[in-house]
Amino acid sequence: MALIEQAGAVNTHLVQTVEIAGVSAWGTVENLEHRHWRRMIDVNLMGPIHVIENFVPPMVKAGRGGALVNVSSATAPQSAVTAS
Repeated sequence: MALIEQAGAVNTHLVQTVEIAGVSAWGTVENLEHRHWRRMIDVNLMGPIHVIENFVPPMVKAGRGGALVNVSSATAPQSAVTAS
């Protein structure tokens, strides 16, 4: 059973969701492999998008609002990937 279905089975109204995830890859631009970039994009960008796609519709359907919180690391503005 998907997480959103489990939440719906327990609560009749989903009030809030907190998404906390992030990964980085360390190295220079020329040394990072495509798989490192893909993982960062999948987790850091697509992760919050997947949460929004799955948790917002039930909140809207319930008609009572809710809160969606995406948390980022304090180091997010700093790049783990560097030029040579």
